[in-house]
Amino acid sequence: MNTLDSALIGIASGVLASAIFLASMRAMLTPKIGISTSLAHNFNSEGKPVYRIKIVNQRRFSKAVKLSFELVALTPRIASNSTIDGRRRYFIFGKRIPFEASQYKFERDPIVVRPSQLISLERFNRQDRDIGYAFRVTLSDSPEILEALRHDKKYLRFTVYAEHPWSNRAMVFPRRFNTTGDTTDGDFPIGPDLKVVGTVK
Repeated sequence: MNTLDSALIGIASGVLASAIFLASMRAMLTPKIGISTSLAHNFNSEGKPVYRIKIVNQRRFSKAVKLSFELVALTPRIASNSTIDGRRRYFIFGKRIPFEASQYKFERDPIVVRPSQLISLERFNRQDRDIGYAFRVTLSDSPEILEALRHDKKYLRFTVYAEHPWSNRAMVFPRRFNTTGDTTDGDFPIGPDLKVVGTVK
């Protein structure tokens, strides 16, 4: 191997190492929020239904800050005079629906969540006795939620906005919940687990 080849290999190795380092730093300086895949369904002290979504900060070395939450019920609507690749059928929610030269768009109905904002989530640490890295968002018991969960062509979309405290880099984390199949009776356990446990009696 001559000197030129050695130099080129050294340069390539340096560039690759720098790229890996920058990618790792970029990931570390980006918020990472885990969201439960099911809604937890329970009842409050007045016997009214309560739905909750659990979120977890999955970064071990930094908080997530300036969190805000949005929940909307989305309803597909057919917009006339439009086509998609000339196809006559369209798959939505796992079902084949007649297309007939039309395209689905979505109506958005905002739904109240409590709270709608959160100052921060602590860094992920299993030794944290206060479980500051996890939070349960309570959904209002509005008719829109019940209708969306019972309607086979509607779904709920929950979105979390969060920033990294050092880089101010922001990320958006969406999660979709379809019909009653994404609702589980019970509640979320203490800790990082995002699965619903227990059964409402």
